[in-house]
Amino acid sequence: RLIREEKARQAEARAAAAERKEAETEILPVSTGSAFAITSTGHLLTNHHVVEDCELVVLHLSGERFEKTTVIASDKTNDLSVLKADYTPEDIFKISTQNAVLLEDIVVAGFPLSDKLSSSVKVTKGVVSSLAGVDNDYSQIQIDAAIQPGSSGGPIIDSKGNVVAIAVSALNKSTMLKRDNYIPENTNFGVKASTARTFLEANSIALQPANNALLDRAKMAGVIQKATHKVSCWITRKKARELLAKADRSKTINVSPTMQRKVEALQ
Repeated sequence: RLIREEKARQAEARAAAAERKEAETEILPVSTGSAFAITSTGHLLTNHHVVEDCELVVLHLSGERFEKTTVIASDKTNDLSVLKADYTPEDIFKISTQNAVLLEDIVVAGFPLSDKLSSSVKVTKGVVSSLAGVDNDYSQIQIDAAIQPGSSGGPIIDSKGNVVAIAVSALNKSTMLKRDNYIPENTNFGVKASTARTFLEANSIALQPANNALLDRAKMAGVIQKATHKVSCWITRKKARELLAKADRSKTINVSPTMQRKVEALQ
């Protein structure tokens, strides 16, 4: 009898350990960002900070479809990453061969606040406010078009439909209020096209020639809808706890049970 009871306890302990291990390896969504297609073979450009620390980067497609992506290369200094997914884009963006100029009209596309607002792509309009970023960072431009959490990695587009920069950051209003006692408005930044082209060419990503003619709004809207995508960052429960301890991630985000199942199937 004692032997049977001991064996039962051991079996219960093994089952509990297996459950803990399974819980530790469960993947959780912790953040979202934007990316955009740049080749017909499934390459996408985004920010490095969008995919940093992710154990799985998921590309969101129309019709509740998801694709696993591979991070081909990253440039932490300039905050760029190129992804590859097993899909054929409906359209692609062309990277401008010229940087944006002061006061140039631009459009920013992406998926800001997608877990709080709608799941559709969103656009904002503005102009190029400065040809340098914070601390005279000449790899960036400053724009007054709105950028929100989730906009990172989205394309900043000129009137020809070419990408002249990649949305990367905005001044933190709460931090500026505490530090300098004022709230900055419309102060947002993007990584210049020239920086992106250098990064992509160094990684042997063949780009299509940039557009030479102006693109009408209807066609631009079509490209934006077809070539701009939401991406989500997924990590295990174990890693989430480690990042939480370092305050790199504050919480997970909510997803539907259907999405959870589909993403888990990508592993």
